[in-house]
Amino acid sequence: MSHAEFESYFEDRAIQIAANALKSYVRRGRSGRVLAALMTFSPLAPQSPPGSLNSNAKFDDAISRVHRVVSQFTAEMRDLNHGIKESNIIAMLYPIGNLCKSILNN
Repeated sequence: MSHAEFESYFEDRAIQIAANALKSYVRRGRSGRVLAALMTFSPLAPQSPPGSLNSNAKFDDAISRVHRVVSQFTAEMRDLNHGIKESNIIAMLYPIGNLCKSILNN
């Protein structure tokens, strides 16, 4: 039972950190370390610029893209079984820019 509680705690904190970073970005218009890490480690492929200004292709603006990346991260935290091994904790915390090495070594 305690394993599930530890896992839930880390998942909830990761979701909370990502949500707070998104709120801060929307409010201030500036990205911090958490959003930079989420955007870097997101499996969502980056978009190339359009080949023409007359292109009909759909492109995300910055805020829409950040919302999608944070939503995907939150869904993964809720839907995937992570466990509490070192590799599981790293998979939860590394994408939000937390220094896992300093957390796990203390």
